[in-house]
Amino acid sequence: MSKIVTFWDAVVAEIDTRVPALKEVRKYANEFDEGDKGRIGIKTPGALVAVTGNGVSTKLPDGRLKLNVAVAVAIIAEERGKTVDTTAAEIAEAVVGVIHENRFRVDDMPTARSDPDAISIVNYNSDKTLGRGISVWGVGWEQAIIVGTATFVEPPLPNVPNGGYQPAELTGDTP
Repeated sequence: MSKIVTFWDAVVAEIDTRVPALKEVRKYANEFDEGDKGRIGIKTPGALVAVTGNGVSTKLPDGRLKLNVAVAVAIIAEERGKTVDTTAAEIAEAVVGVIHENRFRVDDMPTARSDPDAISIVNYNSDKTLGRGISVWGVGWEQAIIVGTATFVEPPLPNVPNGGYQPAELTGDTP
């Protein structure tokens, strides 16, 4: 399976597990707008998690790539007759906490750094959304993941006792 998809699945699972206010969390492979709520049929409050692209990659000495992926989470709340903005904002803040703690590491796929970069939160509400009883907040960040297969492996150190250190009296190098 693709490392990006594995990472994406890990993000969805972690948010789903750690933000109990969300009734549904799932992958989403599209940009989101206020018209999508009815078309996608998500239970609310819910979250759509998208990998929106990637940034610069850096080739590592072993041949793999450090790839910066951008991730976005759209939090959708819907309540008729109530102000929904605070519900979506509180959930977005909880998602930021999950991202900040960065528990998206996958055992067979190391991330290149322990902390996500450029965590942001955006209120996407408009008269259209709030007038329909829908609130949409977005959370985004970048994270480096390692992709590809190592093509170079450093040779192992010789198997010598004491890390190769030999006292002078054993090597014959005494003055």
